[in-house]
Amino acid sequence: MRTPIGRHRPPAHDDEPLRTDAQVLDRATRLVGAAIRPQLWLMLLDPRGRQLPLLVPVEGIPAHPELDAVAGMARIIGQLARSAGAASVVAVLERPGGEHPDRGVCAWGAVLVDAAAEAGTPLRALLLAHDGGVRLLGIDDL
Repeated sequence: MRTPIGRHRPPAHDDEPLRTDAQVLDRATRLVGAAIRPQLWLMLLDPRGRQLPLLVPVEGIPAHPELDAVAGMARIIGQLARSAGAASVVAVLERPGGEHPDRGVCAWGAVLVDAAAEAGTPLRALLLAHDGGVRLLGIDDL
């Protein structure tokens, strides 16, 4: 069973900047892993691309976003980024099931892209944690 990371400092080797998608995928795989329950994880990065010592689980994310989801997620991302001094954010949607995104994952992906833009915090990567592990989601997946 996975214990949420919360405000614990990542291990020292996690201070390396996340320069490639493969590095982001590896970090998300180690920190979030395969899906257990529906939720969202936000990983904040500093201006050099290093993970800040904060991994935020957002529980209670419904299967499909509500109409005001962009505004609500923009507030969450904006407040977290400002308080932590983050330059960008990595979002990991955790959804039990297969690796292929369903309509809900696609809708949430679009919400997160728009919310990060509205918050003024670039979305470094969007990933899906599923039953078999973690995968990057590209624009073609949305």
